[in-house]
Amino acid sequence: MRCSSFRKSWVALAAVLVAGMGCKSEPEKPCEEPPSSCEALERNCGQVTDACGRVLECGTCAVGQTCGGGGTEGLCGGSDCTVECPAGYTCTADNTCTGGTSRTLALDLKAFELEGRLLRDGAPIRDTSCQGTYTSNGGSYTWSSHLDLIQLPGGARYSVNLSCSEENGWTFRGWVPAGAYRVDFQQVPSPFDVPPQPLWLAEFLSVQEDRVGLVFDLSTTRVWLTGSLTNNGQPIPATSGFSLLRFTDVRTEATFDLKVFEGRVEGNGTRGNYRVEWRGSDRGDDAPPDLPQGPVVLLSEPMRIEGPMNGLAFDIASVPVAGSITRDGQPLLDSSCYVPGVRFTNLDTGGTQRLSIRCSSENGWSFSGVLPRGRYQVDVENPSSHGTRRPPSVPEGTSRVLSSLEVAQPQPTLMLDVKTHAVSGRVLLAGAEIPETNCTRYRPSNWVDVTAVAFTDVDTGETSRALVECASGTGWTFQGRVRPGRYHVSFNLRSTYRDDPYLLSGMGNYALASTVEVSADVQDIVLDPGVAFPEVAGRVTFVGDLPSLPTPASAGTKRLEFHEPTTGRKQTLQLTDVEGAPASWTFRGRINTGTWHVKLVYLDRSWTFVEHELASAFVIDGARDDVEFQAVLRGPDWVPVSGTLTRNGQQLGYSMLCGHGLFQSNAGGLAGEVVPEVVLTHSGNRRTHRFRLQCGTESPRNDAWTFSGWAPPGTYRVEVRLDFPPERRATFTSRHLDQVPGPVYVINPSLRLP
Repeated sequence: MRCSSFRKSWVALAAVLVAGMGCKSEPEKPCEEPPSSCEALERNCGQVTDACGRVLECGTCAVGQTCGGGGTEGLCGGSDCTVECPAGYTCTADNTCTGGTSRTLALDLKAFELEGRLLRDGAPIRDTSCQGTYTSNGGSYTWSSHLDLIQLPGGARYSVNLSCSEENGWTFRGWVPAGAYRVDFQQVPSPFDVPPQPLWLAEFLSVQEDRVGLVFDLSTTRVWLTGSLTNNGQPIPATSGFSLLRFTDVRTEATFDLKVFEGRVEGNGTRGNYRVEWRGSDRGDDAPPDLPQGPVVLLSEPMRIEGPMNGLAFDIASVPVAGSITRDGQPLLDSSCYVPGVRFTNLDTGGTQRLSIRCSSENGWSFSGVLPRGRYQVDVENPSSHGTRRPPSVPEGTSRVLSSLEVAQPQPTLMLDVKTHAVSGRVLLAGAEIPETNCTRYRPSNWVDVTAVAFTDVDTGETSRALVECASGTGWTFQGRVRPGRYHVSFNLRSTYRDDPYLLSGMGNYALASTVEVSADVQDIVLDPGVAFPEVAGRVTFVGDLPSLPTPASAGTKRLEFHEPTTGRKQTLQLTDVEGAPASWTFRGRINTGTWHVKLVYLDRSWTFVEHELASAFVIDGARDDVEFQAVLRGPDWVPVSGTLTRNGQQLGYSMLCGHGLFQSNAGGLAGEVVPEVVLTHSGNRRTHRFRLQCGTESPRNDAWTFSGWAPPGTYRVEVRLDFPPERRATFTSRHLDQVPGPVYVINPSLRLP
């Protein structure tokens, strides 16, 4: 008992000592962070706590949005179809507008006004360089610099155009939906010049009401950055030429570039968190051999830019590599490496480096160069020569040679072996040898038009070719080498056969019905379509509406496609206008016998390819010149769709810009007309139905914007599109209609037509 009491006394004493020591802690220091703001915290609704625990009241959301509705706490988002549904429609529990008529759709854009001006160094910019006008064929077409507003979160983009004059300076006025945005300035000098990188103006702009009187200064948003770029700690020589450092915002993917010369880095940047890459020398293959071809990721973590920065230091840290390429363990002693390379893909960053391959009959295939340190996946690339040369010794496409290669020290003797198997066989026609002996044609300047058998990998889509030989008396045979895999096998007739009066012109798309497994050498493959290729001719006529084609129309924008479901092969016939019969197109050509799925494909006025099914099981068993297809652009169950477009319940007013616009064609000139449209996209089959907007009339005066057309019953996503398709905005940025948000505005995510 006495031992137990003694032990309890020591425990009590220890507890007192420990408690006493704990009483000497330092008092907490007050938070020294300055008071924050909702905008600085990038929040625009509800109660938000800053770094010091202070609670900020960040307001309420516009009608139709809720605080946190877009998935981010403290940010307005989401949508409520009770405010989006057209008159006469009811919002259901699944956020779908139902119950109304399609004949009087009253579509209303919910948007807030943005209005303000741009300054430079605190002063108005009194010139007219923010926009320009091009006059052609009696019409004037305007392009304009603009503000890009990138929605946070989500990434939806809206543009607000600039106006500029010597009297009023650079001003802007436009409309955007409720939301939070990053704001960039994009200067567009002309439709023929490549736009410069966008300039960041504001990292966070909340729009839950009209925002008028906004002021952005083009100078204060820039920050001056200077530093150096080295390679393995050594200065980059002047002989390397110019290169670029690219800074990519990790949140918005916006970029800016800094030029590098003789290792010096300097230029204007913008605030944010950035990935940094070296983009390679402008000398290309003539750059010093100790520099990578680029791009090279320079930092493992994003770099934060908050203001001017001097003394930045970046290092490429490259390693020399060299080696040889073999096929199945044997050297390649030829010169058939037309334009291939070895591709090194960094397994951590995804960045790629390519080293050129040199080849000769004396020294074989080899490569050398430098790589940034890292772990790489290694592939040998041998792009297809599209039938203009004999197939190379290594299969065309991409051959994986190493799944992982650690590059930390010089690698002077890499051995890259491409694994292949031999394939060979014959090409017959209805069981008989083909008598033709000119399956390959040689032209001046070493240009060769060859016939080949194509092996297309089922899993990767990569295609390798086996050359067809057709010496007299031996028929048509082929042989080549492909990577292990499972292949679709098809026949690639040389292109100039289309000019020859021979039945083989229809064999250009023939394919085996079954796939071929290549896990070892495969011989005696036989390609035989079984029959000749009869000529088929006829016409396509239209039931209901006529197709809406671009102006001016381009050659090759309308065709028939014949698809064979069992083999996946496709054959195509071009369509030709019939003079005096706008509702009819004709066709003529050779198609393999069989049962085909037939589609009409044409480029419509919005420069989007549209498809219509003409036949699901069309049989060709001989020559025909009386084929008649009917294209039903409006089905018997379709309903008329018509209505008006307003903004916040108000008419938009007549606009002469409606239906005017140009884009830069591939040939280098300006062509085409851009039409603002209401677009309905079916939620099931994803087919779109477009209705051209009529933006009022000048005489007699009518301020109402209207649209009309036909669509089948169903549930649709409803959009207004006012600009070029996304793939064309890179070549020309148009001045879209300023009365409504653009270039694309989603009105109803779900609307059910009766």
